[in-house]
Amino acid sequence: MTEDEEILCVNDIMNSLRTIFQFIHDCPEHFFYISLVLLHKYLRKVAIQKFSHDKHLVSTACLLLASKVENAPLKLAKLAAAFHKAQLKRHGLPAKQPSAHQLFQIQSALCLIESEVLTEIGFDFDVELPYRYIQEYGEYEADGIGEVVQVASCICNDTFIMPLCLYYHPMQIACGCIYFSTLHLKTPLPNFGGNPWYKFLHSEIEFAHVQEIANYLKHIYKKIGERRGKGSVKQCPYTQLKYEYGCYQGYGLSLIHISEPTRLGMISYAVFCLKKKKKKK
Repeated sequence: MTEDEEILCVNDIMNSLRTIFQFIHDCPEHFFYISLVLLHKYLRKVAIQKFSHDKHLVSTACLLLASKVENAPLKLAKLAAAFHKAQLKRHGLPAKQPSAHQLFQIQSALCLIESEVLTEIGFDFDVELPYRYIQEYGEYEADGIGEVVQVASCICNDTFIMPLCLYYHPMQIACGCIYFSTLHLKTPLPNFGGNPWYKFLHSEIEFAHVQEIANYLKHIYKKIGERRGKGSVKQCPYTQLKYEYGCYQGYGLSLIHISEPTRLGMISYAVFCLKKKKKKK
């Protein structure tokens, strides 16, 4: 499998998993995020070209695991039905109810793959999201760091609909979001104890990876900007990127504004606000 083929394959997995997630009603948004982290762990052990099962079933099994990590397991029959519906949509076929035999086959495959994923990742349920590291960075006292954290948190929301989360560790993604936000805000990055700013999370982080992530983010925003045109509605100052790259709410990437980023368990403040909003409705 060539690099381009692998990228197409990863994008296909992301799109399929997002479709399955959307077909499951009342499924918390952070289940999707956690499933991507678990899938990333699995991909570090097993290359896509060496998958012994359908790649879409593997990603769906990770979603099932994610719900169990959060102590709110999805019903297997419901997940199997969503998978079947998503597969029909992916192949351009009309929607129809799966037969009992089809549901049984999908459920059996998910149980088998779930067990294999658990074995490969070594039963490692330490699920970390990039928000955690962005917030840790914000704990350091430095001029303009609060604004950098806010913008980086907004950008972080968008990384979960990009394949970045399947290629890089959450720690690296956090650094990429921070670096990209400082470039946008033209804010100098401080050194901590004489060490480069990105070493504050882990000594083995390479700046080359941080630059790769920031460059990818810039490429995506510019690409969407060229496709959609620039926004004309005034936005909050922390989403000025929507003007520069023509990426504003309603067009693919969200750049959700987070007024006060904070950690609530493993759920980001943005997801917490969205859940609260749904309850009010």
